[in-house]
Amino acid sequence: IHLIRQARPLPPRQRLPALPADLEAIVLNCLAKDPADRYPTAREAAADLRRYLRGEVVEAHAASLAYRATRFVLRHRRWVWLASALSALLVIALAAAAALGWRAMRAEQRVLLRQDQAEELISFVLLDLRDKLDRLGRLELIDDVGTEAMRYFAAVPASELGDRELARYATALHQLGEVRLRQGEPAAAVEAFEQSLTLARASRDRHPGDFEGVFDLGQSYFWVGYGRRELGELDLAQESFEAYLALSEELVAADPENRRWRAELGYAHSNLGTLHQDRGELEPARRRFQASLEIKERLDREAPGDPNLESELAWAHNALAVVLQEQGEPAAARRHFDAELAIRRALVAGDPRDARWRDDLAVSLNYLGHWLLWHGAWRASLEPFAEAQEIRAALVAADPDDRRRRRRLAINAVALGRARIAVGEVRRGLERFEDARRMLAAPADEPATPADRRELASAHAQLAVAHAKLGEPATAAEHAETAVDMLERLIATLPDDRMTRLRLGSSLIVRGDLEHAAGREAAARASWRRAAEILDSLAGDSRDREAQAPWALALLRLGARERMEPVLAQLHAEGFCDPAYVELCAPAAGQRVSEGG
Repeated sequence: IHLIRQARPLPPRQRLPALPADLEAIVLNCLAKDPADRYPTAREAAADLRRYLRGEVVEAHAASLAYRATRFVLRHRRWVWLASALSALLVIALAAAAALGWRAMRAEQRVLLRQDQAEELISFVLLDLRDKLDRLGRLELIDDVGTEAMRYFAAVPASELGDRELARYATALHQLGEVRLRQGEPAAAVEAFEQSLTLARASRDRHPGDFEGVFDLGQSYFWVGYGRRELGELDLAQESFEAYLALSEELVAADPENRRWRAELGYAHSNLGTLHQDRGELEPARRRFQASLEIKERLDREAPGDPNLESELAWAHNALAVVLQEQGEPAAARRHFDAELAIRRALVAGDPRDARWRDDLAVSLNYLGHWLLWHGAWRASLEPFAEAQEIRAALVAADPDDRRRRRRLAINAVALGRARIAVGEVRRGLERFEDARRMLAAPADEPATPADRRELASAHAQLAVAHAKLGEPATAAEHAETAVDMLERLIATLPDDRMTRLRLGSSLIVRGDLEHAAGREAAARASWRRAAEILDSLAGDSRDREAQAPWALALLRLGARERMEPVLAQLHAEGFCDPAYVELCAPAAGQRVSEGG
């Protein structure tokens, strides 16, 4: 009786495992000790049995969620399996999407990483590698590097390039243009520079307040101006150089302590000074060069030891020295030439393998030689001219594609030839002139750049002088006529170019002297008169000594001594005695020459 009243009944399925769980639950519900756990009435027990027989949820299991779910599955097997299949597919799809999304994210990360790596590589190619190749003096390798960079950028429209890529594209274009200039292709160079300028403008328009964008735009304006000047288009060059100056001033105004911006301002002043000098406007040129020198000297004092800044400082000394020489201040000019030469020698001593420093040293030596030649120290001028010739010959042999260096070698050869003739070594002088002619004429008889054509004509004029001294008047006359013809055609397209007018005036005097020696007095006077006309605007009311010497000689040939006496007095006061104008030598200078120079 106690067991019946108190003990929990044994579940029927322990004795009869095959008994359905629902039926067991009904039985246990009926046998529950606590009345609250039993069916309230026999009717409800019968109803639960009927639910069991129909396969529905029985009340005895109503509290079990697992039981309810099991009964639902048993009643709706088809729909449950369909839902299960769809759920499984959904899970698989979501898993696949997640995997693909993860892979896409990783792929995008790899693309971005590779893009960054490509940008770093192109930056290295355009900046570091190019700088190293430039130091080695290998223009063909620089050209190859630039070509490959252009292929990289050409694969993507400019509108789709990122900010960094757009800036690098502009850099690649102006570097390509610089290579074309050095190869003697100024028109192709300007085309590349103009494209670079277009990209730099677009880059700045994207980020108007970005100083680096302003800097890059300034660089592009500089190169356009540089290329236009090489073509002799001085007005267009000035527009670009003035834009470069304005951008440099904008940068300095925004950050006055930034050394890069201040250096750019110094370069901008120097560029405009060069244009003034090209036009014979020596006083404005002097002011620009002085401003540039002062900026670079301050930068050098603040942080000495930067070789690139040292080189720019040397160029500033050179530019100012040339103008001072042309304005009749030889002592001041010599001080700046000496300062320049000291810097150049120090740079070469610091890195003898750097082709840039050796090339620049040759420039300094050549200018020193001209100063000595101008002041009657003819024999002393041989040493710097010969040293410069040796340096430049080695550079051209190592990099024959660089036409700019070939032009400089030719200019140096003409200068050395003049010094040889001045000391009586006419044959050796003639050889140097022939070397210059061959270098400037190759690969075409008519070089592409105005500067090359001008220097080639100058070589012909000096050949005329040498052949005349050797008693070969016919050959001399042929070279003189070639020189005058080339320069007359050049001045027709560049009427304001100072150097072309100087070369033409000097060549006309040589031709006139040959006509005079042949007894053709009318032709001689026509040449001298044309020379005086060409040089008059440069020399008549200015301090341009380089123009005044040939102008005074032309007037002397024409018998207008009174007009040229003031100029002659100035030249004498400065110790002038260039071998091309021996009749104008100062007495003291003439004495030095007679004693061996």
